[in-house]
Amino acid sequence: MPPPAVIMLGGLLLLSTELPSHANKNKSDPKTHASPTAPARKTAPKKRSRGTTLVPPPPPTIPSVIESGPVSIGSTGFIDYLSEEDLEWKKESLEKELAARELDLQDSKTILERKLKQSETFEALFAEGVVSKRELENTRRQTARLKRDVERENRSVEEVKRILSKIDQRLATVNKKATPKRSKKKKSR
Repeated sequence: MPPPAVIMLGGLLLLSTELPSHANKNKSDPKTHASPTAPARKTAPKKRSRGTTLVPPPPPTIPSVIESGPVSIGSTGFIDYLSEEDLEWKKESLEKELAARELDLQDSKTILERKLKQSETFEALFAEGVVSKRELENTRRQTARLKRDVERENRSVEEVKRILSKIDQRLATVNKKATPKRSKKKKSR
């Protein structure tokens, strides 16, 4: 029996179970081989399966709760469940990440300042007819993209700072719980 055919139709998978016409030719017909004197067999009507069955699409992928990567925006809930050693390790790695992101932000700001100066120069050159309109528009587009990049990197730096402050708060809470409480003893007279 040949494998069923799978057809994609509007987001649903169709599974065809029909046999091709040539597959039925090999089967022998019981009426042609019956003897003329024997009575014809009465057979129950065959139940025919539908030619096409609908198969639902696979379920969507379920995102994992734990984000991979150094920082995921808005993911400070995990901090409450870390041990003191894990908090210290996370703090160290985030401080390194913050330093790198601040350097990237500073570089992006420098590049943006240069591009803004170039854009002003191109506008003056376009007014004189030295620079084409396409070059002027490309410079404007690049400037706008660099502004968005600087804003995105600035938000990223602020997010890392926010997570570091949450870690500091949590470490203070953990350290506070770790100090033993002094019990008050009653003086006997």
